[in-house]
Amino acid sequence: MPKRERRFYLTQDVTNLTDAQWSASAPFVTAASPQGGRPTDIDQRATVNALRSKQRTGCRWRRLPADVPPMRAVRSSFDRWSRDGAFVKM
Repeated sequence: MPKRERRFYLTQDVTNLTDAQWSASAPFVTAASPQGGRPTDIDQRATVNALRSKQRTGCRWRRLPADVPPMRAVRSSFDRWSRDGAFVKM
């Protein structure tokens, strides 16, 4: 199965964050991990938009829209942010 091409531009959707919302929530999701590691090349704003879209529509992980980052990246970010408590802080 071919890999899906990543899109690095924002699409217009009802669940997309505004600039003010993103500036308020960016410190919680873009903070470096205390364990170190390589920084991600996935757009974190697009990942948050994908999670908001999933929450709004109730779709399955594999049914995320085609214009969001790959499902594995969105799911791993969700798991990490849930463990770190980033969603509660936002």
